Amino acid sequence: MKNKRREDLDFDFDVKQEKKPDNIPVSSEYSMEPKTKINKRIRIENLTFDANEDCLVVRRRSGTTKEKTLVALDEIESTQVKKVSKPILLFLAIFFLVVCGVAAYPLYLLLENNLYVALGVAGGGLVLFLIFLIIYLSTRRLSITINFSTSRNIKYYTSHAKLFEEMNNFMDELFHLKHEIFRKR
Repeated sequence: MKNKRREDLDFDFDVKQEKKPDNIPVSSEYSMEPKTKINKRIRIENLTFDANEDCLVVRRRSGTTKEKTLVALDEIESTQVKKVSKPILLFLAIFFLVVCGVAAYPLYLLLENNLYVALGVAGGGLVLFLIFLIIYLSTRRLSITINFSTSRNIKYYTSHAKLFEEMNNFMDELFHLKHEIFRKR
């Protein structure tokens, strides 16, 4: 102990004997006010739209990429939310069901009570109906377009057509936020 220098003695202390810091109660003058930011978010498949007070953040994820787009609400000129479907497929599905169902009885009478042919025609119509109905339901999409005052546009397609109303309400809230910005100015 007598061979140690004075500087070593100043910094030589035991960690176990160190005192814990005192907890000082926070006075009311340092309290934080609650946030007043409006934060709205909607998530559709791999797209996330996040609207803040003055901007829209569009995040898109895929297996290999993550894309973020920041858009000022002032720049948005118009938006379009649209269901994209091919009604010809639905028409063909119903057409085959009706035609084959109606043709089954006359075939049964024409072929002198041959039930198997009539059931084959009616079953074929049902199979074609199901095939075209499945194709119709799998090709329905939701198209989201955001038009800017400049020449560029953002266009996304997603297969969740059920979220049409939810996305449309989100775009209405987005324009409400845009009008609030103009009122503040």
